[in-house]
Amino acid sequence: MILSETLRKAHQLFPTKRAIVCGNRQWTYLEFNDRVHKLVHGLRTLGVREDDKVAILHPNCHYFLESDYGVARLGAVSVPINYRLSPREVAFILLDSESKILIADPLFQKQIDPIRGDLGTVEKIIWTGEETVHQEPRDLSYEALLLDKRLDRIPDPMTETEQTAQIYYTSGTTGRPKGVMLSHRNVCAHALGTIAELHLTDRDVWIHAAPLFHLADAWATWAIT
Repeated sequence: MILSETLRKAHQLFPTKRAIVCGNRQWTYLEFNDRVHKLVHGLRTLGVREDDKVAILHPNCHYFLESDYGVARLGAVSVPINYRLSPREVAFILLDSESKILIADPLFQKQIDPIRGDLGTVEKIIWTGEETVHQEPRDLSYEALLLDKRLDRIPDPMTETEQTAQIYYTSGTTGRPKGVMLSHRNVCAHALGTIAELHLTDRDVWIHAAPLFHLADAWATWAIT
């Protein structure tokens, strides 16, 4: 199974059901899928293609879930980053992973500004939220990227289940962090196994309490959907 298929199935079966609650806002699976679809279009206009790396530096939020699904639908690879890391550590992961795009919350601008000259292959920084963060041409607004109203279907990439879907970096306690590559099959198996272990059903509501940049809770992105 390919990760993006989980949202496609939820969209087909439960279009009007509440999918996400974030603060005082909420979205149905129809609305969630629509935002992901627009994000996919936006990322494609920026040149993101299959196997490209898209880093995510963000607290738990609907933006994180949208980014995970948008990247997966393109057949690209998401690279969640621990937002507690120092600017130098963030720069190392961006360089080591060869990330092409960085999706970030303005809360972490203080971690990005000092390393703007060391972002390596990062071509664009997409800032979420309503704040305007424009310091140089590669700074873009996430919401502006979603303003494209086109809803034409993008052909699915020829993604194989064994292709890399996500790269999580280790803590680096005994050396530099190492990128752990998880395939679509890895992540789906983890989600399905946890559904069985916790006896999850379509009536359950899940709170993302642990950080989504860590596998302690990242599995729930796919399992709950």
